[in-house]
Order: sequence, then C-alpha cells, then structure tokens
Amino acid sequence: MKQLWIPVLILLVIATAVGWWNRGCTRNQSSRSTSDFSGLDETIQKEIWDAEHATFEIETHVGRKLISALQNRSADRLSEFFWRGFEGDVLGRFHPATVDKSSIDETVYSANSDDLENVDADAFIQFLIEGIGDIRETHQGRFRVLKIARSEDEQNADQWQLSVLLTIGGITSQGSRITYDLLGRMSCRFSDDDDIVAGKIIESWRVDSETTRRSQKPLMEEATARFGLDRLPIDDNWTCGQDRVRQYRFQTAVEDFNGDGFLDIAVATADGKEFLLQWNSVSKMYDDITVSAGLPPHVITNNRAYLACWFDFDNDGDADLLLGETLYENVKGQKLQVVANNGGLELEFNPMGCVVADYDADGLLDVYVLYQRPRIESHHTTPGWVSDDTTGSVNQLWRNRGDGTFIEMSRGAKATGGNRHSFAAAWLHANDDHYPDLYIANDFSRNSLLINQGDGTFHDSTAETGVGDFATSMGVATGDIDGDGKPEIYVANMYSKMGRRIMAHVSPDDYSEGVHRKILGSCAGNRLYSNADEHGSYHELSEQLGVNAVGWAYAPAFIDFDGDGLLDLYATTGFLSFDRRKPDG
Repeated sequence: MKQLWIPVLILLVIATAVGWWNRGCTRNQSSRSTSDFSGLDETIQKEIWDAEHATFEIETHVGRKLISALQNRSADRLSEFFWRGFEGDVLGRFHPATVDKSSIDETVYSANSDDLENVDADAFIQFLIEGIGDIRETHQGRFRVLKIARSEDEQNADQWQLSVLLTIGGITSQGSRITYDLLGRMSCRFSDDDDIVAGKIIESWRVDSETTRRSQKPLMEEATARFGLDRLPIDDNWTCGQDRVRQYRFQTAVEDFNGDGFLDIAVATADGKEFLLQWNSVSKMYDDITVSAGLPPHVITNNRAYLACWFDFDNDGDADLLLGETLYENVKGQKLQVVANNGGLELEFNPMGCVVADYDADGLLDVYVLYQRPRIESHHTTPGWVSDDTTGSVNQLWRNRGDGTFIEMSRGAKATGGNRHSFAAAWLHANDDHYPDLYIANDFSRNSLLINQGDGTFHDSTAETGVGDFATSMGVATGDIDGDGKPEIYVANMYSKMGRRIMAHVSPDDYSEGVHRKILGSCAGNRLYSNADEHGSYHELSEQLGVNAVGWAYAPAFIDFDGDGLLDLYATTGFLSFDRRKPDG
C-alpha cells in the first residue's frame, strides 16, 4: 500500500537508478557494460529531475489557474498567461471527423486535415472560449503536461517545449454531459519557480486537435447504495487507519446461485470474512444469506487465501463455489455444502485469483490458480521489478478427475508460469483447435501465452506470437472485437504521463543492453493484441484504437454495454488514496 507520491517516486527511481537490473546483461558496442554501470549519467539525471520539477510547478501554478480562468470565460485572466509577443496556431474547425456511437457523439478537429491559422493572444483566447461554448456548467477541468524538454540552445536555456492536454467537462444547456479535449504543443519561457508562479510564461501554442464528446444520458450509473452493497462489514481503506490499509482486500464472483434468473454475489475477504449475497427481486436489493446458505459467519484462514469462483465442477447443472480456501457443492440452489477433503485442493499463500476451463477437453471444468509470491521471502532476495523470474511463486493447474477430486498438474503440464508474480489470466482459443489456451499477465517480468498441445501439456509461444511485453500487468481480457472469429487480447498495464515524459529523456545507449526496452514496459500503457496472422502472430493496436493510455490499470473486461452486438471495453484504473476527495495514485 502506497500513498500518492510513492508511484511517482517509483518511476523516477526506475529511470535513474536501475543498476541492479543489469546483472547478466551482455555488452555490445552501443551499450555500457554491466560491470561499470551504476546509474544514469548525472547530467541526464539532472535533466530529468529539472523537467519533472518544472512540470509540477507548471501544472500546479499555471495549469490550475488557466483552467479556472477558462471555466469562467475570463479573457482578462487568461491573458495573464501569455507573453506580449505570443503567437498561436489554431484549427479552422472545418470538416470534422464524427462518430455517433450508442449514446455518445464525438467530434474531432485535427491539424492533419484542417489548415492552421496564426493568431495573436486575444484571438487564441477567444478560440479557447469558443471551444467550450456548449458547456453551461463545468464540473471538471485539468491541464496536463505530456512531454517537456528544455531548449538545447544555451542562449535560450529558459525556453521549454511542452506537449499539453487541456480537458474541460460539464453539462450543456440541454442537460447533456460533455467533455472537451485540446491537444497541443507550446513553448514557455521561465528562469525559475518565481517566473512560473507569476504565470506569464506561454510564448506560443499550437493546437493539434480538438475533441468534443456529448452524451444524452449516462450509459451506467453508480448504484452501490441503492442495491444495499455499501453496508457490508468489510474494512474500508479510507476509514480503517493507515496501519490496516491493504492493497488487495477482497475478491468477488457473480453467478445465479439459485437459478431464479438473477445474479448473486460471493465475496471472500483478506480478513477471513465471507459473504453470499442473493438478489431480492421484490426489494430490488441484495440480501445477505451467508449463514442460511451454509457458509460460516466468520472464518479466519491460516493461508490467507480468499478466492471467489463459481463453476460447475460436478456437472449437475448448477454453479458450485470455491470461496476462500474451501470448495462448496451447490445443493439445488438452496445450500452450499463443504466438499469432502476439499476435493483435494490445497492452495498456497495468497492466490491472486483463478480462471476456469476444460483444458483437457474431457467434459470437466479445471481450475488455474495464480500467485505472486511465497509466504516466506528471503531478506537477501532483490525486490522484484522488470524481468524478475525468480522471486515469485509458481501457479497451480488443478485437473478435475470427475469423482469430486482434483489433482495438481502444473509442472507436468508445463503451465507453472515460472517464478513470476502472476496477477491475472484468461483462457482463450488462440488457434483453431478445440483446446483452450492460456494467457498469463504478470506484475513483473514478461507475460506468457501458453498454447495447449492437446496432450495435457502447454507450449510457451510468447516469443513467436509477440504478446509478452516487459510490463507491469495487472489484468487481461479476451474477446473478438472485429468479428473474424479470433479473440483479441487486452492487457492492463501500468501507465503514467510522468513515465512517458521521463523516458523521452533517455535512450538505449544510456543503459546496458536490453534494459531500456524493459524500462519502457513500466510505462507502456495497456496493450491490445489482434491475431491477424495465419501463423499465429499478433499485431499490437492499442494506440491506434485509442485504448492505450488508461492509467494505473487493473481488471479490464469485454462486454456489449449498449446491446449493438459489438464488444465494448471497460478499463479500470486507479491505485490507492487516503482521502475520498483526492485522486488515486
């Protein structure tokens, strides 16, 4: 568990002090050797720290005030940020690209298709104000620096080049929701923090694109309290005190437990509490039926395993439940009964989750359980990060024998995933046979695509398929988004604008061989792999399709939200905060 500043610090440390990553790297002519590498060149380090400090000062002392002035349509206040000789380049706002999708209308003006007009400060300010003209009530606004670099000309050492994104959101006069994004490049001049605080630093600003999105009604609405799910006795990181804050507090699984046509929820917590919540079609809320369904009211686990997974392991037509460390049989939708000897399942320390499929095509559902680290770690072990294949735990593949018991097969099946820190996995059909394949998303080291050989074993096809970036992955979803019968793979990775800014200041030559590519993975953003090759190779399309820069991403999902027959993508993001009024890391 980390406060907001810790993820920020991590990325700075990654770029400036990665010497320990380089053990075992080979030497080539364009790279430093491992033996003499102790960190980035001091000049580059200073460049990075100066740029990040300037970014913080600009976003804090210029960006916030500029957004406030724009929200209030105050031309006088906006003029305080521009030099007297300011030059701007604005779009002609002709021939926009438009998308009408479900309840969202998107309009994009791009410098690639429209002529730019050179304007002075007054005209540029009017351009900004006109851009948000349809917003009656502004609910949000943000000014973000995407890239920043100081001029290399010593005579212009006070000049900085920035790539910036300005966002304003709110409500139109018709009550529609609306957001306005302006992407552009600007030149600023300042010698120190006092100049930035004073505000008048922008000497030029080129607009590259404008995007306006309107929605007549929300596609989804927050309904936790209305459904009675806000009162569960589960510790809340915002209220439990920092000494009890946890990064992973519970797991959930959803299924129609009693066959009434409504989905029910099973919850297992890291504190040992377990819940079964049944939908009440009369009250339109969830009832806690934990005890009446046969689950213990409170469990303290020795293993701190808190899995939650519904699956019909005995093929009787109803969903059974793996909750915490215990396997339960569903008895006609009325009770959950403990399976004798737990069906042979023996879980290791703190599983991150599990995924279910009939991997050997024998008609019985099998379970793959994911782990990050063993219970006891050596104090002499180097902390894991990029390309760590040694400090994690192997995963488990439990084969269903069909007699109410399971047997662990991961090593024999070549499906352990290695000693990596696995976070999530998904079964999919990556090829044309009827055996399910497995994609494993790892928090450290590369991800893996294991192709089912049909003989009870898997082959690691990551390298030849091109789906194993060095990234900090925390989720994966698969689905056929283009209707070609082949599923795409969407991987949730850590992404930050700061990470991208930092990496713009370094190159492969600043590190030992291969290290730069691995560090790029720590701010890669989400990945979307499309299997468009008859030989099984994938193409990476996340930036092309606009699904890359999600944030500190977890647990994505493909689902048809608007009922048009096409899969949509839900991509969650966030880390930890200690105040509901402040954002996550």
